[in-house]
Amino acid sequence: MSAPRVALLRAYPEWIAKHRLAIVLGAAGLLILGAALALTLPVRTELSQLLPDREPSVLALQHLATRKANTAVIEIGIAARDPGAARRFAAALAPELRRLPAGLVREVDDDDMPLRRFLWEHRFLYASEADLRKAVAAARALYAARNPLYVALTDPDPRPLEELSLQLAQVRSETIDRPPGYVGEDGRLRMIVVRAPFSDTEPGGAEALLQAMQAKVSRLLPAHPGIEVGYAGDPVTAALEHALVLRDVVVSALACSVLVIGALFAVFRSPRIVLALCANLCGACALTFGWARLAIGQLNSATAFLGSVVAGNGINFGIILAARYQEERRLGSHAQALATALRETAGPTLVAAMAAAASYLSLIVTGFRGFSEFGAIAGVGMLLCWMTTYLVLPALLDLVEPPPVGRSKTTSAPIPGVVVSLAILVGAAALTVLGARFLREPFEDDLGALRSRSLPASDPGKWSRRLDASFGRVRSGGFVLAVEEAEDVAPVLDALERVEERVPAQARVLGRIDALPRVLPGTPDEQRRKIDLLAEARELLGRALPRLDHGAQERLRPLLADGPLRVLGIEDLPPLLRDAFTESDGRAGLLLVVHPGPAFEGWSYRGIRRAVALVSGLRFAHPLRGPLYVAGPEVLFADMMRAVERDAPRAAAASAVLVIALLVAALGFCHDLAASIVALVAGMGVMLGAMALFDVRLTFLSVVAIPITIGIGIDYPFNVIARWKAERERGGDLGRSLRQTGGAVALCSATTMIGYFVLLFSDTGAIRSFGLVAVLGSRPLCSSPRPRSRCSAGSRPSSAEPQRDAVLSLAPACCSRNRADRARNWTTFCLRESECPSSPATMYSTGTLRWRSARTMRSDSVRGTRGSFAPA
Repeated sequence: MSAPRVALLRAYPEWIAKHRLAIVLGAAGLLILGAALALTLPVRTELSQLLPDREPSVLALQHLATRKANTAVIEIGIAARDPGAARRFAAALAPELRRLPAGLVREVDDDDMPLRRFLWEHRFLYASEADLRKAVAAARALYAARNPLYVALTDPDPRPLEELSLQLAQVRSETIDRPPGYVGEDGRLRMIVVRAPFSDTEPGGAEALLQAMQAKVSRLLPAHPGIEVGYAGDPVTAALEHALVLRDVVVSALACSVLVIGALFAVFRSPRIVLALCANLCGACALTFGWARLAIGQLNSATAFLGSVVAGNGINFGIILAARYQEERRLGSHAQALATALRETAGPTLVAAMAAAASYLSLIVTGFRGFSEFGAIAGVGMLLCWMTTYLVLPALLDLVEPPPVGRSKTTSAPIPGVVVSLAILVGAAALTVLGARFLREPFEDDLGALRSRSLPASDPGKWSRRLDASFGRVRSGGFVLAVEEAEDVAPVLDALERVEERVPAQARVLGRIDALPRVLPGTPDEQRRKIDLLAEARELLGRALPRLDHGAQERLRPLLADGPLRVLGIEDLPPLLRDAFTESDGRAGLLLVVHPGPAFEGWSYRGIRRAVALVSGLRFAHPLRGPLYVAGPEVLFADMMRAVERDAPRAAAASAVLVIALLVAALGFCHDLAASIVALVAGMGVMLGAMALFDVRLTFLSVVAIPITIGIGIDYPFNVIARWKAERERGGDLGRSLRQTGGAVALCSATTMIGYFVLLFSDTGAIRSFGLVAVLGSRPLCSSPRPRSRCSAGSRPSSAEPQRDAVLSLAPACCSRNRADRARNWTTFCLRESECPSSPATMYSTGTLRWRSARTMRSDSVRGTRGSFAPA
């Protein structure tokens, strides 16, 4: 250690003692400021917040947002045993909802009668051209049969005309003959659709609108007994999931705090030390999230749970310092113990903090916003935790001055021998091979396990299923396509129809297509052909009808009903349909919505990727005149997973390079470096092998555990190696030092695991998956040879059998500065092992845990865009 550094470390404790009160008061002020900033952090849970702005799906979504105003759709369900009571309550509620502020409500739709009336009035034009041709042929045959000179080989077949008449009767029963309003369950269920002027994923607006609607409902319910009211729709789901995330953040933080405090008290058995550690950690966390508020401005679904992660990992530096302080406090005065603890732990913990920060900050090199923001907050948090540990924590310890606890033990730490070490290496190698197989298919395919587990059983989940079952909306999701030129609509429609034309109907991934040509009775030319066919059929049928029997006349007479036979345009559509296809600048018909088909697997990552590939890979007979934009929740998710698969290896490689560079700078090229790297590689291999063994797959969020485990995992062996080297150089008691440092490292591992373990109880499956993978990578297993220390006065040399750790076969037993020293030490080790202390060999491994969610959410919980771009 250089002389200036020694002088600084000796003077630093004195400076801390002199300014301890100012340091504590300054830290308290920063804590209050940081906490005030952190409490204003908004949490954005939509998928687009995890993607970089340059992803095609995000660009398409931003482009569509400029062309079509955002519309959130909330469905209000009204149920009662008496259909009349449900009808009266719906009639009373709709006017009250229309009185809500324009900033909350754009439209209240309690009856689709205008749409049904429009369909009935133009029912003939909505008949297929093929059916009309069959009807004309049948009318010709009937008309020809009225001629006495006409000799038919077979009797005229009026069935095409009767089938057309039956279709018209079916249309009548589904349109004007239905009672007013959205009615289901034989009148016992009614629905009111509220459209709001904000997007589906704005929980603030959704919560404000829900509160306003609930207030209206509460005032009306006393006058209408027996009424049950529920809410469904994307905004309701988003608001509920947002509330669940916030609840999980609070619960996980509280659980982490309680468990960490319990672990600290169980080990240190000193309330003063535990109080100092907790106060220091609170300040570091407040500064971390205060910085996040200023630098990033928000949290997403990945970074919302960083509180427990930063706390569980950031307290490690304080544990190492406090453990060394308590160890020295048993042997001397408070001032000497604090000075020794600061001098001996500052360097190793700084390297460990830099390694952890590097592993987190390596995520910044990725373009995935969910990774980069996670890495930035956690990486800065690790550095802030180390800084407060060596500035604020010494001042707190000096202020409270904990008394010595317990007595120093002299028993040796149980250290595995060569057989156990070899067994560990063989087991690690086997799991590493298994982990290599795991990398072939590492990602979870069942997306239902990533959703909220309480949402299906919640009121919004129940009402969503009930309303979907009653009003026929059982498939959600889909794609929104937008073109710039009207001439491109037809080629896009044609390409969508051809993409699965050879696939059976029940095996198609893509379903119904909502487009202006499909909402209208056809193109102008198609409508003109239909009008000509209808005119001919009416003329022929009018002449033939008097010669038919009375029953046939009654069945075919509806075909003669007068109706408007003119070409329809978008201006003729009801306002609801017209607005759905009209953009903010007045253009119409340039938006298309593709709904999921019968074979769409919305619960499967592979299924979503297949559907996105079909829409994104459309082939056109001729190049389009303008760009084609494709958006939707499935496209966002596919782009997100593509970014994860692309950026995760980069982050892991960057983390490994940074961590190994730090180890080389700290240890030099020696066997300690080799042991640390072997421990790291073995730990990562065991982690992946355990995931493969217990079928724990990665998700878009848990994949970040791979690069951060590289940095966190090296923390444990490096602290042990640093202590071992220091004791070896001064000829100290290696067994006692290893036992003391090993205990502190075990506590560090426990607190880190606690920070991740509490995430296993999150309501969101993606967060649980991240916690599980991180727990698998956070349990260290130290393996080293039994210490052979030089004999101190009054002690006896060890008489144990000579042994070496399996890791030490990679390098000489003693890390000396030159080749001659290494050769001499190697010879000494072989001849008289008791006089040459072997270096530690530290194995970092992982525990195993299996966690499979027993409850999964149905794949269509992410509702689609029908309220925004498609007719209700």
